[in-house]
Amino acid sequence: MLGAMEDAVNDVSRNVIQFWAENHSFDYRPHLTLNPPCELACQSAQKAEGMRTEPFRVVVWGPGTIGRACIRELLQSPAYTLVGVLAHSPDQEGLDVGELAGRDPIGVRATTNKTAILALDADVVLHAPRVAPDLTPIDQDVVSILESGKNVISSTSYHYPFRHGRDYVEMLHSAGKRGGSTLLGTGVHPGFMGDILALTLSGLCTHIETMTIREYVDVSHSTNAAGMQLFGFNGDPVELATREGPAQLIMDRYWGDSLAFLARVMFDEDARIERRSTYVPAAEPIELPAFTIAKGRVAEMRHLFTASIDGRPRLVIDETLYQTERNRPHPHIESSDFYEIEIEGRPSSIRMRLALKASLVRGIDFWPGDPTGQAWYATATPMLQAIPLVAEAEAGLMLPEVPRRFVRDARHHLSMPALVRQELLRLGVQP
Repeated sequence: MLGAMEDAVNDVSRNVIQFWAENHSFDYRPHLTLNPPCELACQSAQKAEGMRTEPFRVVVWGPGTIGRACIRELLQSPAYTLVGVLAHSPDQEGLDVGELAGRDPIGVRATTNKTAILALDADVVLHAPRVAPDLTPIDQDVVSILESGKNVISSTSYHYPFRHGRDYVEMLHSAGKRGGSTLLGTGVHPGFMGDILALTLSGLCTHIETMTIREYVDVSHSTNAAGMQLFGFNGDPVELATREGPAQLIMDRYWGDSLAFLARVMFDEDARIERRSTYVPAAEPIELPAFTIAKGRVAEMRHLFTASIDGRPRLVIDETLYQTERNRPHPHIESSDFYEIEIEGRPSSIRMRLALKASLVRGIDFWPGDPTGQAWYATATPMLQAIPLVAEAEAGLMLPEVPRRFVRDARHHLSMPALVRQELLRLGVQP
């Protein structure tokens, strides 16, 4: 049925284009087929404009959920060549990375040998390691990759390194300078939703009182029992509310950095960031692919991060993780990965709601046979989209560029490269 509808739409589209072409000076050819002279002319024009003709050579560091999503998307585009994969565990050693990602073999095998990966000729490493409260081993890997001359685009905690002091920033920035390489942290959130989308929406305001970014994620599809338990699912809600665990430290780093970035970019101020967490027990047992959550154990959690500037709450990240469609926190949440951005400002205030789905036409949140949530694909995709920008960026640390955005004092508007330079100098690090 869907196939017949698509054919009918294609027939109508071709007829419309044919009619337009017959009445305009336009050489209509179905499927944009170019004759050889035109192809040669286009190729010459591309070369004249300095456009890249060779694919980007890419390494994926960590084929977990995000890394495998990166691999699948890389394999679908001629713009990239996957040259290596650094595996998490010994049982992935020697596996064909196509099969590792649920695709056909491609002749590239995963390895746990970091030295071999560092020796590869590659333009960029898509860095998706296992998250941990202690980032020291991850930082050491990133320094080694940068020093080997490879750019790093990471889904892990490098969204705003300037929050963590001179020594930390100098370690990362100097490694990039030595290797002639660039480091960018990105993903869906933090990364796209707050650091890019919300900041872009702020460009509709000349004054902002508050900005709130909400994320609602149904994690019931996950098969990672250890990861789910790390975050507190199936734990004791009273105990979790009274102690700081590893998951809280990870979230403080991720969303704290995002808020610090927004405070600096929009208000040119340091922010005081606080978190308040609440845990909701299951009213009945919930059977999941990873395990069963017992009645009375944690089935939902909410983490509210507030950034105060000049003693006033101005920026909020509101994160809710829950289990199954039946337990969605609000009726208007229409997908497993759902976002809201609200800005109270002048002359306009803004509310945007965004549902990530596998297909709007089919009304599905997951692709058939693929349990990967759209939030994970929406973490991988900005990593791929950043490859051309990172490849052309100045060596060292990089922040995402958002040209039109709110700045409290327009005289203080800086491009992101200029902001990086300002923050380096503020910390006493040589740009």
